Amino acid sequence: GTPIVELDGTGINQPNCCSVGPRLTGGSSTLRGLVLNRFGQQVIMLGTPGNVPPQRGGNIVESCFIGVTPTGTSLGFVGGSLNWGIGIGNSPRNLIGGTTIHARNIMADLQDGVAIGGLSGVSNVVQGNYIGTVITGTIAIGQVQSGVAIFNTSNVIGGTPYGAGNL
Repeated sequence: GTPIVELDGTGINQPNCCSVGPRLTGGSSTLRGLVLNRFGQQVIMLGTPGNVPPQRGGNIVESCFIGVTPTGTSLGFVGGSLNWGIGIGNSPRNLIGGTTIHARNIMADLQDGVAIGGLSGVSNVVQGNYIGTVITGTIAIGQVQSGVAIFNTSNVIGGTPYGAGNL
């Protein structure tokens, strides 16, 4: 199905600033079944950016619509200079999506669908997501400059199990 709870960052969005949607720093948290859009810098942040001590990690983001409407359609590119759907910084062992249709995230209208970096942004898994497409994966929507951007880390993107590939 489609998510019915929407977090809209319009009220806090400041151009070229640091508006971020949910930020998970404690570890072992799950974001599931939300629509998250119109945040200026990062829609979801796992860990913290920069050269800070590593965060606990082990978070899950699944079944979310990121950067799109509650029906999965394009909003038009509304981001600033750094607009990541999911930013992972200094946070290891996070799971973005999964191998089942129910775990898939839909992302569009972002600079990067997922951006991974930081001192310990390692062992993260990004699987089964639709980045820059409608919910069926059959039509491109919006724009995404990079589906997944990785900066100096070691992670798993896609994989060999059925449903692990990102589109």
